[in-house]
Amino acid sequence: MTETVAIVCADVSNPYRHDTIGPPIAGRPVLLRNPETGADAPPGEPGELVLAGVPGEDIFLEYLDDPAATGRSLAQRDGVTWFRTGDMVGRADGTDALRFVGRRDDVIKVSGENVSLTEVEATLAQAPGVLECAVLGRPDPVRDMVPVAYVVPRDRERPPTISDLAEWSERNLAAAARPRDWHLIEALPRTSVGKVRRFKL
Repeated sequence: MTETVAIVCADVSNPYRHDTIGPPIAGRPVLLRNPETGADAPPGEPGELVLAGVPGEDIFLEYLDDPAATGRSLAQRDGVTWFRTGDMVGRADGTDALRFVGRRDDVIKVSGENVSLTEVEATLAQAPGVLECAVLGRPDPVRDMVPVAYVVPRDRERPPTISDLAEWSERNLAAAARPRDWHLIEALPRTSVGKVRRFKL
């Protein structure tokens, strides 16, 4: 990301791993923090990637004309400036290599469990008859939040049924990650550069 100026992680394993972003490189101190409390993430749980640096040197100086956003992203601790990247990562197989889980806003808590909407999307995209999908979090009075899926069928003439999708998700997703509602749509709303406009859903 442009805010970090130089690279932070690199996979230098042999052979390369497709499922990690690698360990932090030398000279790039990072922490994994609980995005809500700011405390260190417990071992084995994903946390927000927080990076130490010097503003204007190896991390960005500030957001242009947006001091509030700068204040939310940069914090001082023990005389060190830390940048909250917004990326949720976990340790891969107990190693120093980091695994990207999703953006902070893309991780919801379902009945006390963290669910990465990005990972749910990646899994659902493999379901039979699915061309692509987007998954959003919806407030729920019992579970805090629940996933809701918007699915674009591969074949509009013969789309998958909601029951087929629900059964497939039961076999391939943990209970907390299974969408509670399904919507079949013709296309995902996108920006001119292809990014999904989630607020339209």
